[in-house]
Amino acid sequence: MGIGNLFSLMHADLKARSQLTGVELDEVTGAIAQQLFPNASVRVVG
Repeated sequence: MGIGNLFSLMHADLKARSQLTGVELDEVTGAIAQQLFPNASVRVVG
């Protein structure tokens, strides 16, 4: 997932109709993604 560049580049109308879910292996990067996208489900596993 990284820090969520895919989420950042999504068109607003598509993002509004989507349920965003990401999986990240790194704890620091996952924490950044969770802060940047509080409405997304970001799981940190690894």
